[in-house]
Amino acid sequence: QSIALTLQRRVLFEELEGKISDLNFSFEVGTASLATFGGSTQSIEETTVSILDAVLSILKVDRASLMLWDPQTKRLQSQWVRGGNFKIQSPLQLASGEGMAGWALQTGQPYWAEYAMGDPHYLESVQPIQSLLCVPVFALDRQPVGVINAVTVQHTRVFLPREIQFLISFGRQAALAIENARLHQKNRANIDQLNELNKLKSQFLSLVSHDLRGPLTGIRGFCEVLKQENIGGLTPGQSEMIEQMQHQVDLQERMVDDLLDLARMEKGQLSIQPSPTVLPSLLQEEVDKSQMEARERNIALSLSVNLPPAYSRLLLDGDRIRQVLWNLVHNALKLDRKSTRLNSSH
Repeated sequence: QSIALTLQRRVLFEELEGKISDLNFSFEVGTASLATFGGSTQSIEETTVSILDAVLSILKVDRASLMLWDPQTKRLQSQWVRGGNFKIQSPLQLASGEGMAGWALQTGQPYWAEYAMGDPHYLESVQPIQSLLCVPVFALDRQPVGVINAVTVQHTRVFLPREIQFLISFGRQAALAIENARLHQKNRANIDQLNELNKLKSQFLSLVSHDLRGPLTGIRGFCEVLKQENIGGLTPGQSEMIEQMQHQVDLQERMVDDLLDLARMEKGQLSIQPSPTVLPSLLQEEVDKSQMEARERNIALSLSVNLPPAYSRLLLDGDRIRQVLWNLVHNALKLDRKSTRLNSSH
């Protein structure tokens, strides 16, 4: 009876040890999963290194590797290896069904061998190995991502069901992490490209704007010289032509200012310089400047100002208000029908 009790206690003690071992293993898996998949903005290399380090730590193997599936070449290719001093000299490439890793991918099931070099699916490698566990990794749509390999090189070992199940579960999480890293890398590349394009666009706008302003200033200066009639009088037709030239220069300078402002805004350098301004006079000046364009389009342009005396003189940036008003009037003149009357009421 004493021997029976002793045996019974031993069995219970072994069962308890097994439960404790399972709990410790589950704790290690949970901790590794948190550490590996906690970051959402890791690069593909950082993500893969974290995955393989977790496999090394939990399965207590000598080496862990990841082979990624290339949908273009339809082959697995070894990308990263962790553990020991092993380095990839020339990437191993396997077709689906080729080697133990290729067989696992083709069947969609884990494949392992305690004596790997004696397995019928084993392909000779650079370094002899002992035991090998291969787990295929698939995306949510069941498209192949790759294969995770756990390797021992010193001693053979049996992979327990809980270890195989861990790597299956870990592989699912790894697939999500790898896809997330790929998307992040793609988005990062797109953002960098857009930033570079924006930079080039700003440089182009700034350069073109300054290059256009020079000739316009020269044309305005010649118009002013001709209007002074120091070199001879002007006929009514010539005076009107000069007025039209000045009007066109005004239009072009406004467009150049818009381009420069766009470049400044993208650089965060657009400034506002408020000063006391008589608003009705400013509005009338801008409407007067647009009268020639209105006459050319056969549109009667007028301004009606209805402001309380307290609002006649305001603190504002007159140049910015001119810019806004010119754009409004210019667009209205372009879009309005002929022989209609346009009223600007304020």
